[in-house]
Amino acid sequence: MTATLEIVPSVLDRIRRTLVGLKMPRALEVLDQTVRQLERGEASALEVIDTLFAEELSLRENRRGEDGAQDGQALDRQNPHWLRLLVPAFA
Repeated sequence: MTATLEIVPSVLDRIRRTLVGLKMPRALEVLDQTVRQLERGEASALEVIDTLFAEELSLRENRRGEDGAQDGQALDRQNPHWLRLLVPAFA
């Protein structure tokens, strides 16, 4: 006997609203795909949660790296003595 997992649409709507409220756009993007994997038995509930968090973390880490590179370039352009701004010992 196999039990089929049925996700109630109202639950998915609440999850979507929660992801929007938490500002987790990447998790929101992959939600439907991961839920389908859950329904087909290809992933457990914990694996789905892990996937959503891992996708969001990956997006944020990539953004952080890009923002840091841009911040460094901005400092360099604005002040030729940018190292003094970053490391007070060199001031």
